[in-house]
Amino acid sequence: MVKTTTSAIEIDDFGVIHNTFKTRSAFKTVYILEQANTIRQILNGKKAPIMVDVLKVDKIKISLYSKLFHNNNLENASAIAVLVNSVLQKKILNFWYRGKKQSCPLMVFTCKIEANSWLQAHV
Repeated sequence: MVKTTTSAIEIDDFGVIHNTFKTRSAFKTVYILEQANTIRQILNGKKAPIMVDVLKVDKIKISLYSKLFHNNNLENASAIAVLVNSVLQKKILNFWYRGKKQSCPLMVFTCKIEANSWLQAHV
């Protein structure tokens, strides 16, 4: 496990990167860049599926999620699953992401098991 200022990043047995946010500050641009650079270093130029787990963070505005998914932050992602607490947020974000051009598949989940299954299909 590698700890950044606002998150913990680890690789599971299937090769999925888990980026677990510890605080809402993890959505600030400087910390997003820190997380992306850490993942880049861990993967050493390779691609892997990434789970962004924000279950420990309360009161996240939908607009904050857009900061996470700029192409330069996604260059090492083969697929991204975002794990959220709210079914409403899940529905809104999935609808919003369908309308955006993404460099890799992206899906929002409320269930960690479903998110892991979906990501393992992209290993």
